[in-house]
Amino acid sequence: MKHLNEKGFAISTILYGSLTVILILLMGIFLIIRTTKDLNDNFSEEIVKKLNECINDEIVLEQCYSSTPTCDTRAYYSCMGVTEDEVPLPTTLPTIKNKLIPSSGPIVAGLYLDEYEPNRYIYKGINPDNYVVYAGYTWRIVSIEADNSVKIMIDTSSSDLSIPWDSGDNPGNEWHSSTLNNYLNTTFLNEAITDLEKLTQKGWNVGTIYIEAAEDFKSIIEFEKSAQFTGNKSTVGLLTATEYLRASTSSSCITNPFAACSSWLPKNTWTINGYVGASVSKEATQVSSSGVLSGLPVTSSIKAYPVIFLNSAVRISSGNGTFSTPYILN
Repeated sequence: MKHLNEKGFAISTILYGSLTVILILLMGIFLIIRTTKDLNDNFSEEIVKKLNECINDEIVLEQCYSSTPTCDTRAYYSCMGVTEDEVPLPTTLPTIKNKLIPSSGPIVAGLYLDEYEPNRYIYKGINPDNYVVYAGYTWRIVSIEADNSVKIMIDTSSSDLSIPWDSGDNPGNEWHSSTLNNYLNTTFLNEAITDLEKLTQKGWNVGTIYIEAAEDFKSIIEFEKSAQFTGNKSTVGLLTATEYLRASTSSSCITNPFAACSSWLPKNTWTINGYVGASVSKEATQVSSSGVLSGLPVTSSIKAYPVIFLNSAVRISSGNGTFSTPYILN
């Protein structure tokens, strides 16, 4: 009996000891879970707090951009964990001209000095790296003007506009009163352009081309420049007829301007210039599907690719100009 009691006491002691160990382990696990939960809750609160701070900085930055073309982004980048020496200050970012035309060394491939316009650079070739994103759309840089403003045309991937040059009861071939000009500077401008502060208004060479009097390439340029359009409804326009020809690297496009010509610019599209030829109907200058400058009745519907001017203060923050990695504006 005594041996049984001693044996029972030993077993009880082992059981109680094991139970005590289990309870201690359970309490430890509970404490670990509780501590982890508290840490996670605290960490989540810190994340939410930090995000709210960054959102406030982002709002301030957006308000700044709504009134000025350049803003100090250091506070926002700092909030996002970017060190000060990594922040691209707006004042240190290159302008489009400085990015593409360095002060020394060769210019970017595809960008050439325009021999017909002093201090103006134009993109030539079949597919130069001149893609840029603006207002949520992909555009292509046509030229860098003498005053450092930048002429851009919406890319074919972003626009499929097909429209008459002019229509109505008495269609004509003067740009300022055309259906197309009215559409571009009302419907298109209001729907597509969201940050007007990056734009500048300039004069458009809207002179009519008289085919019988066009002796050579320079005479066509003189026709284009014979009339300029500025003021109301002049924010958006189109390319001139000779700008299509100048974008080619083939000299034959200059020596024979009314023959087939190819460049990176699209075909089967309107230009901004009226046209007077043998037809009795009102015509405007088109680039035909074969790349020939010719007249087309203004009531016809073909493609039109809007063109605008970025002001000289606009800067490039990233990108290399390819379609997959276009230039991003600050």
